[in-house]
Amino acid sequence: GEIIYLDVKTTNYKFSQKMIFSSQEIEFATSNHNKYCVYRVYYDETGERNLKICSNIKALFAFLHQHTVKYEQAVNICAKLETVKIAILPTQKDLIFGNEISLAI
Repeated sequence: GEIIYLDVKTTNYKFSQKMIFSSQEIEFATSNHNKYCVYRVYYDETGERNLKICSNIKALFAFLHQHTVKYEQAVNICAKLETVKIAILPTQKDLIFGNEISLAI
């Protein structure tokens, strides 16, 4: 009965390739009390497609959201900020990804 939201971030490269999130994605993840996970789909060194799941990204998103809101308020003095794109490295020390899951068919 638990609701879990997930965001799938894919790349044709290795796991360490940056993931791009919009300010709206970050705001959504921090504005609800449900579980939020990031599913990272990538190629490994052998060319196989794999998946790793991060279930602790909400804390980082909360930090980023706090600062993007301040930035938006400062910019709104003279312009309207529509969206912000944020690049996050999955290898960042604050993020914990689970074990690699092979997606080989």
